[in-house]
Amino acid sequence: MSNYVNYDDYINLYLNGRDVLIPSTTFGYYSLKATNEIRSRVYGEIIIIDDDVKNCTCEIAEYLYNVEQNVNSTSENAVKGINSESVGGYSISYGTSVSSEYSIDNRKSTITDIINKWLMGKNFMGRSVDCVY
Repeated sequence: MSNYVNYDDYINLYLNGRDVLIPSTTFGYYSLKATNEIRSRVYGEIIIIDDDVKNCTCEIAEYLYNVEQNVNSTSENAVKGINSESVGGYSISYGTSVSSEYSIDNRKSTITDIINKWLMGKNFMGRSVDCVY
C-alpha cells in the first residue's frame, strides 16, 4: 500500500511557499495515516492520483499532525492535573479533559469535510467519488 503523496509534493504542490508544518522525518507516517483516512471514507480505490488527491492527503496529514501535537501537549499537562495556567495574577485550572475540538467525532467530521472539499464529485476512471460519511 502506497501513500497518495510524498514529501516533495507536500513542499512544492501543497505548501507552495508556505512554512513547513510536518517535519520530513515524520511526514511518511502522517501521509500514510491521511491516505488510510481517505481510503476508509471513499467508495473504491482512487486510481488516478491527481493534484486534488495529493492536496487532500496533505491537508489531512497536517490536520492529524496538529491534532496529535495538541493532544500530546494537553496530555502532558493533564498528567500534572493542570488544564490551564497563567502567570500574571497567578491562575491555575485543574482537570484532565481534552478539548472537544480534538474529540473522535470532531476528527471524523473534519476529515470528511476536507475530503468533500477536495474530492467530492470528482470523476476517477468513470466513477465519481462518494464519501462514506
